[in-house]
Amino acid sequence: MRVKISIKDKDTRAYIRYLFGNDTEGDALRLSRQHPIGLLCCALVSYCDSIDNRVGDDIVTFILPCAVSTRSGHTKHCHFTIEDEGKIVDCISSMKKLDFHQHWVNGLTSGVRKKDIIESYILTRGLFDINADSQNKTAYRLQQRLLNSKIKNYYDKANVIDKKIKEEQLKYTKRYGI
Repeated sequence: MRVKISIKDKDTRAYIRYLFGNDTEGDALRLSRQHPIGLLCCALVSYCDSIDNRVGDDIVTFILPCAVSTRSGHTKHCHFTIEDEGKIVDCISSMKKLDFHQHWVNGLTSGVRKKDIIESYILTRGLFDINADSQNKTAYRLQQRLLNSKIKNYYDKANVIDKKIKEEQLKYTKRYGI
């Protein structure tokens, strides 16, 4: 049972490929009910008689698992309503933010440099593709500028996280006098 969803944000598309990238059939991602995103997609899927023929860079195709909640999908075509697509994208985005927050805190407690934490998050999650074959200096420099701007973007997000943590620590020390 294939179902298409429109995800406009490139980082969110890359993150969903990171989550389900091991289970692919061609260009489609095989979801699992063991993962919260897969469970949410199975719960929100709707059925219709016409097939969804959307194509484009922002379209991601999911393959839903066979389950009691998706039993009707074998005889009809699956789709998400616009509202349900928004809910799924919001859920994926919040998961991505929580994942970054956890990666950031784990890196700081391990004593890793801040830039290395951010760079490892971006590269391990597939949020930036490094072209190692780049022989052209101009292409290499452009790629480095794009990576540095993405690192700066995540560094700003990390500073917000640090500020919130310090505020909570201050509240805690004032309340309990530690």
